[in-house]
Amino acid sequence: MRLASWCVLVACAACSMVGTEHSAGLAKRPDLKRCILPNANIYVENSSEGGGTDLGWTTAEMSPREELTTCLTQSLERDAWQRRRTQWLNPRLATSFIAGWRDLPGGVFMRDTQGNIVSPLLVSEWIGEWEDTHGNVVRYSLMESRYRDTAHNQVRCYAQYVTAAAIGYARNHLHLAR
Repeated sequence: MRLASWCVLVACAACSMVGTEHSAGLAKRPDLKRCILPNANIYVENSSEGGGTDLGWTTAEMSPREELTTCLTQSLERDAWQRRRTQWLNPRLATSFIAGWRDLPGGVFMRDTQGNIVSPLLVSEWIGEWEDTHGNVVRYSLMESRYRDTAHNQVRCYAQYVTAAAIGYARNHLHLAR
């Protein structure tokens, strides 16, 4: 399992373990649908008892990726969210505010029966995190896949709102780094 997938599972587990008694006095949940691209297909939309939410969507629309990251950054910062330099779940890893878009290693290319490459030629990732004054975190993980047949190009977004209580729980009970 990829590290990013494992991190999402731990974060979701932490969000669901924290009951509503810990969520009193938290800031208003942010709108995770901000900057969603037209014609996006929402594949997950959840709220946890502890106050966290997550949203996942995909789209074949390939507007310049910098437009999407700029929209997210500007709209969250207008709402007083501050950029994080490192990821809350693994503070040894920088966010994309430091590293920018990262091209992921392609590895093995899958081929169809005629020998045509059917797997992505290039996969890029961008991870942004913001924190509010209460310690709540918003995380957007964007993945752009480009194929030889451009009809299959895709942008995938997974957004999370993690409460400060869930982060505290994860750090204390799951022994995560600070």
